[in-house]
Amino acid sequence: MLPSNYEELRAINDSLIATVHFDANITDLSEADKNIIRTAIAPWMQEKGYMVLINAYTDNTGNPMLNEELSTMRAGIVAKEVMGTGLEETSILAKGWGEDKMIATNDTEEGRRTNRRVEIRIRR
Repeated sequence: MLPSNYEELRAINDSLIATVHFDANITDLSEADKNIIRTAIAPWMQEKGYMVLINAYTDNTGNPMLNEELSTMRAGIVAKEVMGTGLEETSILAKGWGEDKMIATNDTEEGRRTNRRVEIRIRR
């Protein structure tokens, strides 16, 4: 569950440590995706005083409400994988943002795939 002030939390230092991309309408993680997540989290396991932010996004195809739901599902799946590394649930904030924050054009499949992503960030 997200705190009510999730968007207002001020970062001392945010670091993007991994990005996982998804095919259209897919929520499953491949073994390669799981390895990316585990490898990114491993150096942080001995550290204290940080949060893991998991932000999931979709492309702009389809229904915006369904895209937000899809991104929320993806964020949850990645959060579960992060918890599987031994990190406490209280150290993880996961949120699906749907079509927000496009980083590429949605005019090509490559651009849409770039937008269908889950970013894992460390906030210290």
